[in-house]
Amino acid sequence: MHREPEQVPYDEELRAYATDQTLFHVHSLAMEKDPTPLFTWLANIDDLNERQIYLCGPPLLVEKVTDWLQEQGVPEQQIHFEQFDFRP
Repeated sequence: MHREPEQVPYDEELRAYATDQTLFHVHSLAMEKDPTPLFTWLANIDDLNERQIYLCGPPLLVEKVTDWLQEQGVPEQQIHFEQFDFRP
């Protein structure tokens, strides 16, 4: 997720790497503060509750996505994340 396409770090490198990998995919989703587009995209993933989910982002976003995933039936032990915040 990103606000502007130019804000995606290593986008070119990640996409190049993904072309040779069967289990690694890059999906870029532009959005502001409302996570609804992300939830819509995630809702279309088959067998979401059987997958391992890795999140990285600001604490509030990770919390919202984690809550949503659990509401969709994804077990807590399948949701992985590192919390960070750039603010002092």
